[in-house]
Amino acid sequence: MSIFGKKKEDFTESRRTIKLSPEEIQKVMQGDYLVFAYDTDVGRQRKHNEDNYLLMNLNSSLTLESDEEMIASTLDKGILLMVTDGMGGAAAGDVASQMVRDSMESWFRKNWCEKIPDNDEFPTVLQGGIKTANRDVFRAAMKNSKYNGMGATITASVIIENELFIAQVGDSRLYLVRDNDFIQVTKDQSLVSKLVEAGNITKEEARHHLAKNVILQAVGVSERVEVGFYTLSLQSNDKILLCSDGLTDMVLDEKIFEIIQTSANTTTAVKRLVQEANNSGGKDNITIILASYNRASDTEKTDGPDTVDFTSPEDDVLEKTSRYIVPPADSEIQ
Repeated sequence: MSIFGKKKEDFTESRRTIKLSPEEIQKVMQGDYLVFAYDTDVGRQRKHNEDNYLLMNLNSSLTLESDEEMIASTLDKGILLMVTDGMGGAAAGDVASQMVRDSMESWFRKNWCEKIPDNDEFPTVLQGGIKTANRDVFRAAMKNSKYNGMGATITASVIIENELFIAQVGDSRLYLVRDNDFIQVTKDQSLVSKLVEAGNITKEEARHHLAKNVILQAVGVSERVEVGFYTLSLQSNDKILLCSDGLTDMVLDEKIFEIIQTSANTTTAVKRLVQEANNSGGKDNITIILASYNRASDTEKTDGPDTVDFTSPEDDVLEKTSRYIVPPADSEIQ
């Protein structure tokens, strides 16, 4: 296992490697921690990759990147895992997803990493990152005509101790693997998802629908965007999968679950999932993050229900999160 990190000011330079010693790894494993891997691939039919991602240790403010499995503690300020899928054609999709990535990294460094953490305030911090990214992309598109209409999906998750916080715009997904269950946590903000929900088409019909790529929300497309917010408590050995639709449009959920369950580790699983998406046509860019959560506490309840309850924040916070329509006044964005 290894950890790669870069400081913000080193963005254009080669990333320096930070490898944990066996003693440091052992120390991390004494508390709650994640083991995770990622991959991003252009696919078989696209000429350039409009997907992006962000892996960030919020304790050290370092972004993480490695071809090997990585390990990091979820204690204190936690770990950020994010996938974003750009849209807009030509170079605009690349620009949008990169701006979302950079905006989120900068926001968390300033508003979470450099401050004393208060978990009760975290939903508002997470929402603030999405609001800021939306503002940045929208204003950039307004200033440059070649970027008109550009935008991006975003699915951002932060694990603090054993609590998972998720913010989503668009149709990049987050799944939870728990024991023998494979659960889609996020709900696609797409036209076909609405049709399935209304009973007009089946889930299988949605996969082949002419409008399957029509999303109803995207970061930066307009001044107003609604953010889906989810929270849940993790248990030991839970796995979290974040992915762009380049995976889910090509590979059935059942096959994704099978690959995760039969792979030796997260790195192998991610590589196999990318290969499966490409073997199935590779019609879009593919970005995948797979994390395995490990809880050191022996007080964890192990005989809980098989189902997972997804909770929302308290009402006063909820108004600013899953029911919040952006933009806020400029004074609200620090």
